[in-house]
Amino acid sequence: MRHIKNFEDLFVEQLKEQFHGERQQHGALMTLREKATDTSLLQAIDHHIGQVKRQMKSMERVFELLNRNLHGEENVGVKGLIQEAIELAERCTNDAVRDAGILSSIQQLNHHNIASFGTLCTYAKELGLEEIKLLLGGSLEEQKSIDQDLSSLAIDSINLMAMK
Repeated sequence: MRHIKNFEDLFVEQLKEQFHGERQQHGALMTLREKATDTSLLQAIDHHIGQVKRQMKSMERVFELLNRNLHGEENVGVKGLIQEAIELAERCTNDAVRDAGILSSIQQLNHHNIASFGTLCTYAKELGLEEIKLLLGGSLEEQKSIDQDLSSLAIDSINLMAMK
């Protein structure tokens, strides 16, 4: 663990945490996909997996622009959310209820991403890193869009099925 000496170090450290969190989420989404049954939820998870891959590539570009390596430690916060998501999915004995739980867990991860990318965009702006701010801002907007799509899916379908 390195010491964080200044604002740029803090920015880079949080970038690394977010990158590794995205990588962890990719694996978790694959696991949750195996447990989901609703076709619309499966499609949403597939779409989200594609966005995670794009966001990881975008973040790799950020590290190139900063001339920094992206090696770091696992994201402990994301790890906890993932563990909770998988445990919840395993405890649900009803498919429709499990799907609602999976969707909720994915949204919790997504809300973490929105907060993280929002912070990173602010940091990039304050550091005068406009190109990096734009790259991170694209990921932030994707996360917000995912959240809206998942909320609509929950309200219009998944939660209704779980209540039957």
